This record gives sequence, structure tokens and C-alpha cells, in this order.
Amino acid sequence: MQYLTIDDIHQLITPDDLEVLINNDTAKLDRAEQMAVEEVKPYVAVRYDTDVLFTPPLREPLRTIVTDVMLWHLHAVVSPDHIPELRKERYDKAVQWLEKLADGLLNPDFPAKEDATGKPLRYGSGPKFNHYF
Repeated sequence: MQYLTIDDIHQLITPDDLEVLINNDTAKLDRAEQMAVEEVKPYVAVRYDTDVLFTPPLREPLRTIVTDVMLWHLHAVVSPDHIPELRKERYDKAVQWLEKLADGLLNPDFPAKEDATGKPLRYGSGPKFNHYF
């Protein structure tokens, strides 16, 4: 695994439960981690520098978000019709957090994306202009 450690994963799932999911195949962990990172990156890339943020080791809360998405993918591969409710809830909350991050409703201490001149990008618009006669 490139971005997470086994200790990061064991904080959210017991070693025995993880073993049931991967069945001694660490390649499953690598694939699930890569799927999770590819799912999370576009949300983060809207406002933040992913080259810096996705340099191992991942910082919190990104580490937990990627781990939750990864565990959801592992469960989906093993038994898509029987994903535990906890995993569904954590995955949904992770996606909600990512959507708020992309919309600018959250402001974590992440390095901002910069434009070609090296200045942070500005998002939003000016005040609405109405014509009333």
C-alpha cells in the first residue's frame, strides 16, 4: 500500500475482520486503496493541491476518509448485497464530507491549489446585479 499503513486500517476494522475480507491477498488491499484514492482525489482537487496532499503519509482527516472509502470497496467486492450498515454509513459520511470540501463549505488546513502565477485560486462570484424599474 502506498498511502495508508496497516495500522491506519486497523483503527477502523479489526485484524480478524480485515483478514476475512482480503483472505491473505494483500493485492486486494492495494487495489482497494488505489480505487479509494482515485475516488477521493477529484473532490479534493477542486480547491487543493493534490500533489502535496497525496504524498504519503496522508494527513488527517484525509487518511480516515480514504480508509473508509477503501473498506467500503473491499466489502463491495466480497459481498455487494451484504455490506455492513456501519460501512455504508461511514462511506456516505465520507462522501458528504468530500462534497462539502469541494463546495468550499469546509476549510481544513490543506495547501490551496495555485494558478499559473502562483496565487491561490479564487472561487465564487461578485454580488448579484438586479435591474428593478
